[in-house]
Amino acid sequence: MFVHGFNTKFRDAVFRAAQITWDLQFRGTTILFSWPSRGDIADYLYDKESALASRTAFLRVIDDLYKAGYDNIDVIAHSMGNLIAVEALSNSAATRSPTAIAQLIMVAPDVDRDMFVQDISGVAKVTKGLTLYASKNDKALQLSKRIAGGIPRAGDVPDAGPVVLPGLWTIDVSLIGDELFGLNHRAMADFG
Repeated sequence: MFVHGFNTKFRDAVFRAAQITWDLQFRGTTILFSWPSRGDIADYLYDKESALASRTAFLRVIDDLYKAGYDNIDVIAHSMGNLIAVEALSNSAATRSPTAIAQLIMVAPDVDRDMFVQDISGVAKVTKGLTLYASKNDKALQLSKRIAGGIPRAGDVPDAGPVVLPGLWTIDVSLIGDELFGLNHRAMADFG
């Protein structure tokens, strides 16, 4: 399942899911979890609220996939899509019937770094594997940090290094990616 990020219209999210499927030569079923992003760079706060409001729907889709017979669900979340996945899975881990997945791949997570560190232990309880792709050159995350009042993002790589935690595979992709507009916010997808 692919969870798109901030500033992504539905059509673009479908294209990105198809691109990831093709690039990885993925043979399983690709599912797109599309949440109501306005798809406009000026609507960051609207998108953040929409992402937070989509956590329950995210878990419901995973539960529906299990009911439909899928038994191995991997999630790739990009940018603000990680806010949905990390918070939903962390909160679910604290319930009597937590929703579990196989792998959570977090690409350029636009999530408060301290919140991420706090929540990832809960996420680890309901996943078999966690991978974080981070970059010091991600200009979109640098802007997000500014909007958040200087709060570092989980997908950033400051001078002290990326988020490194037990049970979390952290991959620094700072040297990869030279994309249009120089935002370097899709570095993981661009090297596939």
